[in-house]
Amino acid sequence: MLKIGKINYLNVFPLYKNLSDFELIEGEPSYLNYLLRKEEIDLSPSSSFEYFEHQEKYSIIKDLSISSRKKVLSVIFVSTKPIEQIDNNEIFLSPASSTSNALIKIIQHEFFNKKKIIYKFLDKNIFTLNRNQVLIGDSALETYLNPPKGCFVYDMAQLWYSYTGLPFVFALWLVNKKTIEEKGKYLKKFIESIVKNKKKCIFPETYKNFTKEDIKRYFSYIDYDLSENHIKSLELFAKLCYKYNLINNKVTFDFL
Repeated sequence: MLKIGKINYLNVFPLYKNLSDFELIEGEPSYLNYLLRKEEIDLSPSSSFEYFEHQEKYSIIKDLSISSRKKVLSVIFVSTKPIEQIDNNEIFLSPASSTSNALIKIIQHEFFNKKKIIYKFLDKNIFTLNRNQVLIGDSALETYLNPPKGCFVYDMAQLWYSYTGLPFVFALWLVNKKTIEEKGKYLKKFIESIVKNKKKCIFPETYKNFTKEDIKRYFSYIDYDLSENHIKSLELFAKLCYKYNLINNKVTFDFL
């Protein structure tokens, strides 16, 4: 049986319907990245940055991603002053996401030419007052929809789109190469199931404290495709990560 990573956020809800034939392991993106890297799970929606760092270990399932259409709402930067004024300041990174942490560095270095920022990690992926911080997932969505007074809240996918005109690919469906060799039959069945769910894209009417309108608005921006434009965006993101020494090697893409 395949062991499948499942991000425990609203954004992947439609993809996991009726997957009873597979063992699902839930967690935040950084935890699933770790399990995938250690071959404790077979495949998972995993941070794009995880692929950049360990590309030799994985293949990418084609035509699938977790991306944004111009905005994403659930990957945000919350700051104590306008983003263009941040310099010689601390930015706290999310312990839950390597892609978003790399993205804020690209935004600061490439788009705003800010070179003197000190980056630190928060212990938990929760909103903290009086800090410049990256926040992802359901807590980020809640913060975006109910912005705290005195804070500036930026949608990081929207910042990327504003400067590049491209969607942003937060996660790829990564498969361990060992799994391809040993469990190819089960892998094919899983891909067929997940593609079927992608096409239907049935999102919940209720979820945590979000209203039906919140959920509908959110899923109007979530994108599960991996088109030429998405790959172009990935290539640019990887190029910029290499430019700013966030990764050690240039990236090539191996699609299954």
